[in-house]
Amino acid sequence: LGSWIPVHCEAVEMTTDGRAVNAGETVYIVKQGDYLRSIAKQLLGSEAKCVELFTRNSEIIENADLIFPGQEIIVPAK
Repeated sequence: LGSWIPVHCEAVEMTTDGRAVNAGETVYIVKQGDYLRSIAKQLLGSEAKCVELFTRNSEIIENADLIFPGQEIIVPAK
């Protein structure tokens, strides 16, 4: 799977495309072969939490089955 960047802050941070990253959230950079389900299992502990990933990133993900290498996915706090 791809790499992830922990975001530890009190103030709001931004992704490179200008989306706000709230305290407690992390940013995951999609790598080739990633799926929302696999990212959810790795970072949130359950494939079922892919719905949370999709919802949190709906402004950049139109179809949960279509994510692309290099996309920055905001991962909600556990």
